[in-house]
Amino acid sequence: MSMIARFVLLISFVSVLLSSVLISMVLLIGQTQHGRELAFVRDEGGSFNFNIYLMDIDRGLTMPVTNRALWYDDFEWSPDGQHIAVELVTRDTQDLIYLLDMQGEVSLLTQGQQPRWSPDGRTLAYLTRGTIGCHLALLEVTLEDPQVTCVSSLANAMPRWSPDGQSLAYLVGMDTRQIFVADAQRRELPRRITIGTEIVWSPDSQTLIYTAYRDNGYDMYAMNLNTGVEQTLTNTIEDERYPVWSPDGTRLAFVATYGYADFLRILHPDGFVSNIDLTELIGRRVYVGEPPVWSPDGTQLVLSLITPSVPNAYSLYIVTLGNGVVNIRRLTGGGHSELHPAWRP
Repeated sequence: MSMIARFVLLISFVSVLLSSVLISMVLLIGQTQHGRELAFVRDEGGSFNFNIYLMDIDRGLTMPVTNRALWYDDFEWSPDGQHIAVELVTRDTQDLIYLLDMQGEVSLLTQGQQPRWSPDGRTLAYLTRGTIGCHLALLEVTLEDPQVTCVSSLANAMPRWSPDGQSLAYLVGMDTRQIFVADAQRRELPRRITIGTEIVWSPDSQTLIYTAYRDNGYDMYAMNLNTGVEQTLTNTIEDERYPVWSPDGTRLAFVATYGYADFLRILHPDGFVSNIDLTELIGRRVYVGEPPVWSPDGTQLVLSLITPSVPNAYSLYIVTLGNGVVNIRRLTGGGHSELHPAWRP
């Protein structure tokens, strides 16, 4: 069988698998309020045995979005919460980006990695691995005949849209990560900003927040793109990482590591930093495996946590903030590893 025939057969096989579960999933979605659903990836155990699940946070109901042993490496909700762009890695290491429609439709978009929706929901930025002559491209998904536009020939990680949809930040390099910013309309050449990783845009699209390793530790910094002035946000003996803005753009959550434990911290507009001792709340030492994920209303954060006693199994926990009181509740567990939590808008 030729490579083209194998590829077509694979696409058909995957599409049937995804469609079979999406149809039943619509029943759960139709009864749940937007902003109270959480999608995540579960490692079912074994090689290439991952599935995407959808959880109703309030009712505790969980429904599989997919139901076959495939590797769902990355995904993101569309801004209107009606679609999921999914990166699927096949057994022969092909990276495919699918569009899952919440009405049960499935379609292959392209080959690529790390799909990221533009704020208006019309375009996907993604990494191409150089398959079309560049490494970062844009796909107009709303067109009947989707158009692809090349943005950068250097990008290899973490494409991030600015909130105004005018720019894309991304990483270049492997050992030493460099941050670049490109004009999404290609009116200007991409420009190098600094060395760093874990890019987050400010709500006004004027500043980049990032982490960088300096003076024997990781700290967080902010770079004003108009002036080129860098501000140090943290300068401690701890390692800070995973910065994430709250939905209203007023608070910055991040993770700090001190000794052998991780802490959740929140930077407020007045400069005050809330410290949430996860080990004390849960009763045993835990580590945060991924960036925290804010709920759409800004009252909760979901964390993917791991304990030294079970080093290969992440569980999802939800932290509720309110009136100076912090509560934490376990969402998943039971031997599986759950990763990549994402609230439905």
